Amino acid sequence: MRWFIAFMLIVNPVMAMQCGDRAELLKSLSNEHKEAVVGRGLAAGGAMIELYRTKSGETWTVVGTSPADPDVSCIITDGKDWSPIKFNILVGEKS
Repeated sequence: MRWFIAFMLIVNPVMAMQCGDRAELLKSLSNEHKEAVVGRGLAAGGAMIELYRTKSGETWTVVGTSPADPDVSCIITDGKDWSPIKFNILVGEKS
């Protein structure tokens, strides 16, 4: 878990870490912020990184969960005005 916290401080050193019970954190994102998961992946160290956002993209939150303590998640960063990009644009194909 220590490496995970160090990783998150490198990603966003200004933001105070907000960690807590995973179920409660996700409930808050859903109920209070109307955000739902739209993507997830595994970081090199095994942490699960998830992106939550509102349907409109007005707000978004990146959440990390360590495999060492899967019942605890941390908000890595958050923001506003998320704009999705079509995948084919990222790989250089015509849209």
